[in-house]
This record gives sequence, C-alpha cells and structure tokens, in this order.
Amino acid sequence: MVIDNGFEHESKIMSKNLDCPTLSGFNHIAIYLRWAYEKGLVSGTLLKTEPRIKETIEGDGDLRQVIAESKIMKGRIRSADFTTEGEKFTKFFYAFGGKDKYPHYVDKVAESYFGAGTNSEQFKNEKYLFVPYDEDYYNNLCKYIDEAWEKRDTIDDDKAAKKETLIKWLNSVAKTEIRVSYTHADSSTALTASRIGGRPAVPEGFVWPYFEGVGFGDSNPKNRPLSFMAQINLKDITPMDKEGLLPDTGILAFFYEMNTQTWGFDPKDNEAAKVYYFPDETDLHLEEIPDDMEDDFRFPEFALSFEEKISLPDMSEFRSDLSLDWEDNIDCVTKAGYDLDEWGEHTKLLGYPDTIQNPMYEDCEAVTRGWRMGCPEDFAKIPEEEKADIKEKSSEWMLLFQMGTVETNDFEMMFGDCGHIYFWIRKSDLAARDFNKVWLILQCS
Repeated sequence: MVIDNGFEHESKIMSKNLDCPTLSGFNHIAIYLRWAYEKGLVSGTLLKTEPRIKETIEGDGDLRQVIAESKIMKGRIRSADFTTEGEKFTKFFYAFGGKDKYPHYVDKVAESYFGAGTNSEQFKNEKYLFVPYDEDYYNNLCKYIDEAWEKRDTIDDDKAAKKETLIKWLNSVAKTEIRVSYTHADSSTALTASRIGGRPAVPEGFVWPYFEGVGFGDSNPKNRPLSFMAQINLKDITPMDKEGLLPDTGILAFFYEMNTQTWGFDPKDNEAAKVYYFPDETDLHLEEIPDDMEDDFRFPEFALSFEEKISLPDMSEFRSDLSLDWEDNIDCVTKAGYDLDEWGEHTKLLGYPDTIQNPMYEDCEAVTRGWRMGCPEDFAKIPEEEKADIKEKSSEWMLLFQMGTVETNDFEMMFGDCGHIYFWIRKSDLAARDFNKVWLILQCS
C-alpha cells in the first residue's frame, strides 16, 4: 500500500511553476521517514536494500534525494517499508483527511511558519512546499508525530469506533439492487422472457438502431448496428423493486455498439447505446438480427434469474471525516452485507454502481449538456458557474442497468478489461417512463 508519493508533490511544483526546489515535494516524506528510523520503525528489509537511508540520516546528505533516486523506493513510502508496529501506526496517522492526521499537521506547520498573509492564492494552496527543509522544520513536525505516537495505544479503539460509525452510515444509505444471474439457454427462451443475447422481442415498426463511429481496426467512421445486449421482463423483478422505480409490466430492451465500445465521455457517443420500453407484451414479435451485424457481436442466448441484494455507494463517496484506510473500508462494506465486484462480473438493475474508476454522476450531467469529459483539460473548459450547476444537478442521475462480464466455458463478453457498462437515467425521466435520454458510460480496470 502506497502511503505517499513525492513525485506527485513534485509535479505540482513543475505544473504550477512554483518558486521552490523540486525536491521540496519530498520534504514531509523525508521527515517522516527520518522520524520512523530514529524510533526503530523502519523495516530491516528496506534498510538492507537501500542502505543510503541509514548512511544519510546518520551522516551527511539529503534524504529527499535518496527517496527520489532510489530504485527501491521510487519516490514513495509504502506501508511495507515499516515494522509491524510502524505500519500499523503509519496507516492510521499518515492518512489524508482529518485534523489528527499527518497531512493536516504538515499544513499546520506551514501556516504557522508563513502566517496568515499570502501573496497569491497559488502560494496559499501549496504553502507546505515552501517551508525550508531544515532542523527547525523537522523538530516542528516531530512534535505532532510524537504526540500522536504517545496516543498509539488508542488506535485500535479509535479505529473500531470509526468502523462501527461507518457501518451504521452505510446501513442508513443502503439501497436495493436487483442482481442478475445467467445460464446458457439450450433452446430459445419464450418470446418475452428476460434474457441476455439472442434476439429481442419488439413491436411492429421497430427500427434497429445504428451508430457511426470508429471501431477497432477502423481508419474512418463506419455505420454499424447496435448489438442486442439484454431484455428484462419487468414482471420478473417487480417484487424486488421496493421503491417502485420501474414500471411493473412490459419489456426493457438494452442495445450497445460493441465494436466501437464508446466510453461515454463525448457527446458524440449519444447514439451508441439505446434503451427501449415496450409496455404491451402482447404486441411483440421476435426480431431478426441485421444481416450486417458482425458475427462477434451476435451473442448467444442466456436465461436470467434475479435476486434482491443490498447496494452500497462507492468508497469515494464514504465519509472522509472517518479517515479509514482502504482495507478498513472494504471490511466495513463486507460487514454491511455487500459482496464486492472484484472482477467486473456483477450485472444488476438499480442500486449503486460498482464503480471501477471515478463516480459518474457529474460526467452524465456534463456530457448530456454537450461538454466532453474524460480528462482535466476537458473539464477545465467548462465555466465555473456551470460546473457548480452540473454538480448540483448531478444528483438527478441514477443507475438503471449495469452489465458486467458474461462468461461460460466457450464464450466471453467483456467490456474493455474486466469492465462494466452502465446505463444511467435521470430520476425524472424514469418517473415519466422516458428511456430516450439514457446515457451509457464504460469503465474498466
């Protein structure tokens, strides 16, 4: 587990053209490592493989330079760089978020050194990088580290209380998701049966959707039919839809262009995914797959079953004031009753998404307004006042359907690398039974 990376702080200095040495990005990391060494908390393995740590601390030299140049450390400190006791303390104390944590004290010492007055907003935000790296800085920071170290016997009690608080919070925000399981169908399922793949049940006059995009191996855009992904007979899941969010009758049909596999970051991806609602089951027929559909994107038929499960938010949405580490958060999620989707396998309706990269709510709102997303440069183009409105309106979006990897002994349907596709919809559109404005995002590891 990486605790801190000096190159990330160094990149701030370079990208913002800050008037301080680039090695300043390693100041607080070097101070913490020195403190841990003097307490006997650095692992023997690290000291053996990187002897310059001991040589520099006990002799002359710049520990920051050692950390930056070391092929072992690679500019980072990790939990494995400490003894068992040191790792336990470091994972608790060296955590971002919380007034009793090391990053807070780094900022506090900087504020004390420079005072309240600043000459620019940029300097104010990165003040900790400008503190001189000397003995005074070391002693001032060590004062806070020592105070926390003296209280280390309370770490387990404190952590247990925080985990209990998080579990209670998770229970309070939990939703219901409808988990989808599948089995290969030996013969065609009934016309209106829930299924993945096969052929869709559609009304007369249905026009198969197409999308023009640059697919794998293309040099120019090509117009292709969307793959039929799944249909859900809503009668199958009505008892599990506790909030009555979906219609209680009819068919939901999901389509996606699998050759292009758009990410959903560009407004131009609009037609790459479609959702249709057919309220009258009696007015449907089995539609033929278009002749120009490539064989790789005609999927075999899978019969579906459904199970009601607890659904919890992504860890990025957890209460930051609790300052728990990754393993503790996972433990809380498990104890709250959710089985994590480690390999992108969960397919489900409603509830929270199994997020692989970043939360998608603001992406949905921004892209459907016409803004391209996906990188900081794109986000920077949005006016500040609109960013605030996007953030506020993003809570209107909710997960409709998530598809994960579908795999049998002789077949695999995967999105990117062990990814998911997420069909998102505004709550107001769902209430109005308007599925024309659904937005799809793909995420993978």
